[in-house]
Amino acid sequence: MRKTVIWMVIIFVLLMVGRVEQLIVDEVQLLFAVGFDVSEGKDKYEATISAPTYEPDQSLNRKIVSAKSNTSKGLRHKLGSELERPFAIGKLSMVLLSEEVAKKGVITLLDSFLREPSVGSRAHIAVVEGDIKELLQGEFSRSEDIGMYLSEIILQNMNIGYLPESNIHLFNYAYHEDGADPYLPIFKAKEDTAQIMGLALFQDDRYVDKLELNDVYLFSMLHEGVNQGNYEFSLDKDQFVTVQNNGSSIKYQLPKSGEKPTIKGELSMKATVIEYSGEEVTGQQEKLIKKRLEETLKNNGEEMIRSFVDKGIDPLGFGAKAHNQFGGWAVDKWYEVYPDVEISLQVTVEILSTGALG
Repeated sequence: MRKTVIWMVIIFVLLMVGRVEQLIVDEVQLLFAVGFDVSEGKDKYEATISAPTYEPDQSLNRKIVSAKSNTSKGLRHKLGSELERPFAIGKLSMVLLSEEVAKKGVITLLDSFLREPSVGSRAHIAVVEGDIKELLQGEFSRSEDIGMYLSEIILQNMNIGYLPESNIHLFNYAYHEDGADPYLPIFKAKEDTAQIMGLALFQDDRYVDKLELNDVYLFSMLHEGVNQGNYEFSLDKDQFVTVQNNGSSIKYQLPKSGEKPTIKGELSMKATVIEYSGEEVTGQQEKLIKKRLEETLKNNGEEMIRSFVDKGIDPLGFGAKAHNQFGGWAVDKWYEVYPDVEISLQVTVEILSTGALG
């Protein structure tokens, strides 16, 4: 009897906790996405939020609200006045920035989110090509809010290596770290979907260059180890190959302070041939595929790093590596020699299998 009473009390408490949590949720307006654009001769910011509500049948309704102000706090105050309930950003999934906002500098806009303890590392940031309102109003998912939908796209692409790891706190870390520049994914609304268009490259907190979508996977390989994803390249003018990445790693060697500035990278990759436009992968063709893949990764990788150097940006964080890992370079001294740095990328590919093609 005593055990029965105890279990009844436990069940009652759990039910009441759930009821209290529901009441708390019902008393606030949860926000999953917010977008920032410039307004009125670029002197003001315009913020747009997606305010979702769920009906008793679990169907999703969304209210799109916009406000204009000179500061992020002013925007939050005006947005709050448009809603029936006070809003909470603890569940924030997505912060969207127009290209114009991103080019002006974004750290002051992000400051209020970064200072909010309830905004966790799950919150992502992205630059938007085109109209932010169009993206926020998009009917891309019937079961989840646009913020959660976009965040899931980013997570899925990060998991398979098509995007390097990113979130609001990693952006802030790269911005404040000496010797590294941030990057963000780029979205665009296209008909009935939202597509990733590439990677926005920043100098400090300003968007200065775009890495096209076809180059983002290689950037991920140069940035960190990648264990999934496919890579397509040309074997010759009329033949193309797609390989599956079964695991890649990247190591860098930088000089000690005062030595000749060089960036030496060692990229290793295990690959499986999953598509070949020719007739058959013979032993000779397999050797050629390995050679051409190594050449393609080397040439494209060195060209990509050189483009970063020429533009004075450092999304791969070589300055931080030179300072922290290799000989104690002062970051300002590293960037004095950065424009003249020599770049060398050694690539080693192991073909594990040609699947059913050979």
